[in-house]
Amino acid sequence: MFQALIGKCIALMYILIVLATAGSLAAKRRRAPGPGTLSTHGPLFVGLLLATVLVTGALTSLPAVALERTAEELQMRAQQRSIVTLIGQQAIPDSNFGEEIDRSGGVSFELAP
Repeated sequence: MFQALIGKCIALMYILIVLATAGSLAAKRRRAPGPGTLSTHGPLFVGLLLATVLVTGALTSLPAVALERTAEELQMRAQQRSIVTLIGQQAIPDSNFGEEIDRSGGVSFELAP
């Protein structure tokens, strides 16, 4: 109960800070555009906004796409390690990247996960 009260107080403080910032911005006087003002009605603003959205989206999703194949490879290697022989003896691991060789002469099969 105490943690919920703290959480609500933090949320209330956040709301008050946002409202204070909005009130401060609303109270400012409007100025005439100067030479360094970026117009929001031109193609430059649209291009910069679009580039920002695309770069942010790429930086968010590309690491997941890049790590997908690595995760698949690790999952396949984990499945290869679960191979056992029909007679119940563990297969002897080989040094070829996780491949296992059955040296007992029995038939090997893969266990269901």
